[in-house]
Amino acid sequence: MAAHGIPFATLIDPGVDLEGAELARDIIVYQNATIGPQVSIGEASAIFMGAVVGHESQLSRCCVVAANAVLNARVQLGDGVYVGSNASILPEVKVGAWATIAAGSMVMQNVPAGATLTGVPGKIVYRLSQEELAMRTAEAKPVALRQEAGSRVA
Repeated sequence: MAAHGIPFATLIDPGVDLEGAELARDIIVYQNATIGPQVSIGEASAIFMGAVVGHESQLSRCCVVAANAVLNARVQLGDGVYVGSNASILPEVKVGAWATIAAGSMVMQNVPAGATLTGVPGKIVYRLSQEELAMRTAEAKPVALRQEAGSRVA
């Protein structure tokens, strides 16, 4: 919503320990989520109930970590990554922009941008085309950047 110029508030359950985390604006962190120290969460991202984000992990803009998903230490998520319920990402894995990790999957190695990964161990079953990746990236630019570039803002 914030990416489209609609005001949005940061909502964080009061029971979530965020000590040492770096948080952007317009995020949601639900109850029983665990956020480790030195975690960075980008704007317009959501961390759902029971999700775990391990220490020193980095989530870019517009990421979703669904219920009970686990991101171990030093995981990096690109813009717009979706991590499904009960999925696990092992330490130091990088997930490219606009990738989708299916529910219950185990990610053991880096995932390229625009890929859909499913299974245990995770396997890539689909990839966005370069045109689709470019379109998603352009749509996700903040409103101010789109206006500077002369784009029409809906």
